[in-house]
Amino acid sequence: MRVENHEVALRYQVDENGQIDRFTVIGGSLRTLVEHLADEHMPDTVYIDSFLLTFRHIVTPAQLMDQLTVRYSVVPPPNVACTNPLF
Repeated sequence: MRVENHEVALRYQVDENGQIDRFTVIGGSLRTLVEHLADEHMPDTVYIDSFLLTFRHIVTPAQLMDQLTVRYSVVPPPNVACTNPLF
């Protein structure tokens, strides 16, 4: 099965009970691929390893660093209180 959401194309595998077993990224824009790479809610270690081994085929290291800087420089909305900062 293939699901497309937020410009990332995902394929998922279903286990013997009919539950989603795992997602496989099959495409997306650089921005959304980096967002998936740096997803703090559901890290995908297989994707992270694969991306870091192959990213030079689609982007330079400097471009990847620029995208990661943009990804981690997100400013929280003004109505959100940061009671436990990580940095």
